[in-house]
Amino acid sequence: MSIFKIREISTLALIGTMIALSGCSSRPIIDDVTPHNTYRIVQLIRCEIQSALRLRTRNLLIAAEETALLNGVKQPGGYRNFIENEIDNIKDQFSRTVARSFASAFAAYEFEFDITEDNNLSAGVDFLEVMTLGTFKLGVNGKLDRQRRNKRNFKALDNFGQLLGDDILHNECASIRNGSAGISGAAAGLLYPISGRLGLREKVDTFLGLNLAANLVGSTKEAPRVPTTADRMTFTTTVSGTVNPVIQLMPTSRQLKFAGTAVNTTSSRKDIHMLTLSMTLPTQGDLAADKPLLAQQLDVLARTALAELERQRIRELDDEDREIRDLLLGN
Repeated sequence: MSIFKIREISTLALIGTMIALSGCSSRPIIDDVTPHNTYRIVQLIRCEIQSALRLRTRNLLIAAEETALLNGVKQPGGYRNFIENEIDNIKDQFSRTVARSFASAFAAYEFEFDITEDNNLSAGVDFLEVMTLGTFKLGVNGKLDRQRRNKRNFKALDNFGQLLGDDILHNECASIRNGSAGISGAAAGLLYPISGRLGLREKVDTFLGLNLAANLVGSTKEAPRVPTTADRMTFTTTVSGTVNPVIQLMPTSRQLKFAGTAVNTTSSRKDIHMLTLSMTLPTQGDLAADKPLLAQQLDVLARTALAELERQRIRELDDEDREIRDLLLGN
């Protein structure tokens, strides 16, 4: 085999090696770009809801001048004791009804993570041989474009009363935030907002306030009178970059040598993070008896919150599917 042929094979092997090393991740995941994995993101979002509920409960007790109960919820495990034992001790009937309403409410979450990563690599090597009558140049090039996509979708459900008294969750989220403190964690939260705070306190306050002041109604055929709200949040982040290193080597003798090497690498990643949050409360009729709700009534609230998630998904259908959407929604 000639020297020229051997060098050609070696060059092709070099290019193949560079291509193989482009993009080592076989499946893009959220952990690659955020300080938190999927589990931690879910826990932090649940903690935002919990924090809003605890603040609302404190404000309710202050407004009702229930200072003894207020001191109780500030103690370790106090919120759990408040939900299980202390609501009936609220003297003001309106405040007692509101507190029981909080404890019976549900939040349903649907998480969608859609991540697409592109890695495009092209490499070229030029050979140059000095000859008697001039130079001989040969270029060998290779190219590989790769795309990887990972989609993750799941749902979760919380009862407000259980969430309010979950001290384990509260302590876990405090540990997560402390562990991710610093510039890198803050910067990642700005680039990928679903890994930071989402401002869910406003959504909880709006939901509870609208129910007290505006008499919310339901939006599903199964439970048209169950007060319900829903929010659908979408965060899209696209990051891209290009690297173009070039190496030039001039021959010093009459042999076939590398004259230049160029590698062009382009990588991009697009993250679409979506959260749909629906919340349901008991009807005023359910609370009229001033007694804890039955298991069947709580089950209706939970199923209504989950049904609202499906309704929000249907509403996202394109306009060309309007007839199907209207049929599914019963319009």
